[in-house]
Amino acid sequence: MDQLTIKSIHPLAGFVLVEPQEVAEETTSSLYLGKPKEEKDSIGTVVAASESVMTEHGKEIKCPVKVGDRVLYKKWSGYEVNADDKKFQILKYEELIAVVQ
Repeated sequence: MDQLTIKSIHPLAGFVLVEPQEVAEETTSSLYLGKPKEEKDSIGTVVAASESVMTEHGKEIKCPVKVGDRVLYKKWSGYEVNADDKKFQILKYEELIAVVQ
C-alpha cells in the first residue's frame, strides 16, 4: 500500500481528522521536555472534516467544527493514523469536547 498523505484522507460521515498538538513542558532550568510516550495529547487542530451524518431516525447532524479549529477531545479516543510522517487522530463527532479559542 502507498504511504498515506493528508490529502488522501477524507473522513466519512460523522468523523474528523485531527493533528494532535505537541506539548512540551518547561523545567525550572528552561529545558523543554516532551510528554511521556504513554500519554496522548487531547488538544489538536482539525485538518479534515466530513460534511454531516444522518442518524438512524433520519435526522441530519452537521459537523460541529471546521478545518483549522483547535479542539479538545477525549483522551484515548479515536483511531491513530500515520500520514506525511506525522501522527493524526480520526475522531467521531461525539469524541470532541470543545473548540479551544
